[in-house]
Amino acid sequence: MIAACVTLAGCEQTSQDQVVAAVNGEGVTLRELNAELAGIDLPSGMNREEAQRAVLQKLVTRRLLVQAAKRDNLDEDPDYIVQLRRLREELLANNYKKKMLDMIAAPDEAAIAKFIVDNPTMFSGKVRYSLDQLRFTMPENFEVLGLLIKAENMADVRAILTQLDIKFEQGKGALESTDMQPEMAKKIKDLPPGEPFVVPSPDGRSAIVNVITSTAPSPVPHEQARPIAEQALRKQGFAKLSEQRLKELKAQANIEYKEGYAVSDGAPEEN
Repeated sequence: MIAACVTLAGCEQTSQDQVVAAVNGEGVTLRELNAELAGIDLPSGMNREEAQRAVLQKLVTRRLLVQAAKRDNLDEDPDYIVQLRRLREELLANNYKKKMLDMIAAPDEAAIAKFIVDNPTMFSGKVRYSLDQLRFTMPENFEVLGLLIKAENMADVRAILTQLDIKFEQGKGALESTDMQPEMAKKIKDLPPGEPFVVPSPDGRSAIVNVITSTAPSPVPHEQARPIAEQALRKQGFAKLSEQRLKELKAQANIEYKEGYAVSDGAPEEN
C-alpha cells in the first residue's frame, strides 16, 4: 500500500501529505509543493495552476540532483553535515522565535494611542528624504569610517575616498523616517544642510554615504497608523521577551569555552 501511494498508483488522499509526483519511487507531497509556492512571488499573469506546475518541475529536478548526490555519498561529506546542522538549528531557532512572538498579547487602545503620540516621525511627522548617494566596498581597514565622519559635504567624501584609492559609485536614493529607529530619525532630521551621514551594510562589507537633497512631508493616514503602531509594539514586546528568555536559558545552561574562544565581557550578543 505504501509503495502504491508513492508511485501514484491509485492512492487517493485529500490531506497536505498526498503525493503529487514521484521521482524514482520517492514521493513529492502537496505539503512540499505548497511550502515552495509560499516562498515565491508569482510572476505577473501566471495563475496558481501554472505556478504549481512550474514549481513542481523545480522540485522534481532538485530531487533528481539530490538522489545523484546521495549515490556519490555527498551526504556523508563533513562540510555538508556541518551546513545541514546549521540550517536545521536556524530553522528550529526561528520557529521558537515565532512561538514567542505568538505569545505577545495584542496591545490595548491606550497603549497604541500613546505610541502614536510618542513617535511622531513614524506617523504625523513622517517625512521622505531624497538623497544623493555614494556607495563603496569597505576596505579591510575600517578607519575610513572615522575619516568620513569628519566630512562636511559630499565633495569631502569623494576627496577622502580618492585619496585612499577606494573606488565608489554615485547615485540617487530615497529614505523615509519610518525606515529608521526613532533615535536615528531624529539625528538625521537635525543634520545641518548638506552634511553627509554614513550607513554601513548589515554585513559590514559595504557602506553608503548619503546627503539629503530635499525633504517632503509624508504623514501616515489615521486609518493606517493603528496597525503600524500595533505591529511596532508587538515587536518591542518580542524583543523584551526574547532578551528575558535568553537570559533564563543561559542561567540554566552549562556553557564552556576552550581557552581563547570565550566571549569577552560587553561583547554584543544576538537574540
